Amino acid sequence: MATATRPRADRPPHRSVLLRTGDILRQVAAYGFGSLLERGERWRSKSKVSPEKTGGESRWVRVRLLLESLGPTFVKMGQMFSNRPDLLPEELLIELRKLQDKVPGFSFDLVKAVLEDHYGRPLDEVFVSFEEVPAASASVAQVHLARLADGRRVAVKVLRPGIESLVATDLEILAHVGPWFERLILRSDVLDTRAIIQEFSRNLMKELDFRQEALHLERFGVLFAGDQEILVPKVHHSLSGSRVLVMDFVDGLHPLDWAGYARVGLDRKEVAGRGVRLLLKQIFIHGFFHADPHPGNLIIVPDGRICFLDFGLMGQLPSRHREKLEQMLLAVSQGNPTALAAALLSLGNQGIPADPQAFEDDVEALLAGVSHVPLHRIDVTDFLEQAVSLLLTHRLSLPSNLYLLVKALLTIEGFGRMLDPDFDLVSVLEPFLKASMASRMDPLKAGSRGADSLLGYLSLAADLPAEIRSTLQQVRQGRLKLEFQGDDLEKILHKADKISNRLAFSLIVTGGLLASSLALQSKIPPLWNDIPVIAIVGFMGSFLLGFALLISIWRSGRF
Repeated sequence: MATATRPRADRPPHRSVLLRTGDILRQVAAYGFGSLLERGERWRSKSKVSPEKTGGESRWVRVRLLLESLGPTFVKMGQMFSNRPDLLPEELLIELRKLQDKVPGFSFDLVKAVLEDHYGRPLDEVFVSFEEVPAASASVAQVHLARLADGRRVAVKVLRPGIESLVATDLEILAHVGPWFERLILRSDVLDTRAIIQEFSRNLMKELDFRQEALHLERFGVLFAGDQEILVPKVHHSLSGSRVLVMDFVDGLHPLDWAGYARVGLDRKEVAGRGVRLLLKQIFIHGFFHADPHPGNLIIVPDGRICFLDFGLMGQLPSRHREKLEQMLLAVSQGNPTALAAALLSLGNQGIPADPQAFEDDVEALLAGVSHVPLHRIDVTDFLEQAVSLLLTHRLSLPSNLYLLVKALLTIEGFGRMLDPDFDLVSVLEPFLKASMASRMDPLKAGSRGADSLLGYLSLAADLPAEIRSTLQQVRQGRLKLEFQGDDLEKILHKADKISNRLAFSLIVTGGLLASSLALQSKIPPLWNDIPVIAIVGFMGSFLLGFALLISIWRSGRF
């Protein structure tokens, strides 16, 4: 029984942060981005390139190479944000999708040390055999095959030693370099850099805790219990923990092993349809889906079932989002731009676009491109990408789980077309949409939703008198407060503060010069070469302060 517990993630030592910061800054300068550390330029700015590092590559290629050189934290950051067109320019997204983990596997001695520390006993008392060469290796973990005492083969996923402290240090640094991060890669209209980095930090820390992946895997098994199209490996909870995950080993084919399909008698077209069908079940039936179903995360079992691997990052799709997606596709099939605009707005994070009429006109233009095309011939993933682009044009965005959904659909459609060049996503999607819409039209379910809404309104009506009384009481007592929040308010206040500081600085310098001039005329002792010392000190002090002010203005790049 595993007894070791994961220690609390403390703030990294100050010395570690300083050393790592120095390493990061050297790499940033080496890839030609040193000027962004000093000047307030946005992501469109030009930087002096270091030819020995970059070989004359474009700006966005250099960003990808920089992230790869900085290690696992930054590679993960690029991979996580590679599906976020609301945050990053399109040219950078293309490069981030090429990111690779180039970290070599760690030694078996380290693997053994991690496992024996976790189990509190020798490795050979837990497994009757353990393969020293890893079956797979990445920046965060690597996988070894082993055998239990009852003869079952298992896959043992081991967290890379030291990765937690490295990630903690990198996240600590990222929390303090938001403005530089913003200038380097974010779109110019992204406002809340801090929230973006916090979101990334939360997701990455979840991936470093294998207990979270074990829960995802177990939930997946419950949702697909009895489904003959999928194989969900069993987690051995008594052998797993925060740094170790043990599950049944699944022996099968790589999805792109064409000879293997012929050897076991499987039809590639059937496998393609089954794989896409399984993801659509996850999305439209269970609302819990694998966020990165690329071929490396899939295994084809010889009996035709498909096994998904790596459950570190999963997407959640609440029923209200599923309903809005269905309404959106129904509006497309009916050629109704007003209904499509309403569905898109209800999916977004913000309420109303700045120009509602322009937004509806753009939606109508989007719809015109597919209005005469039967639903089964519409390229759904391309349409969703265009819809996302339209939202961004009007400074609207989607919840992060919907970006994961679009990415998952794009990935699984690519998988389907690798196996079957004639694969049609809509032909597999259409039955799910029809079944889901029919389910929502079911009288019993409609009645249940109506009853829930009625109870909500009754509860609101019951609470309303007390809420009104409380508000009026606050008005009488002068305690009612109105809170105003503007997206750019903090930036405006910061700029106003800098302006006032410089103005005060200028007044001090001017005052110092005037006072020194008066002292020079008054001949106040003590004197040096018939010049008052106080006048000399005043002139020197004013000169130094004025020079410091000029340097500050020059470094800001605004003069």
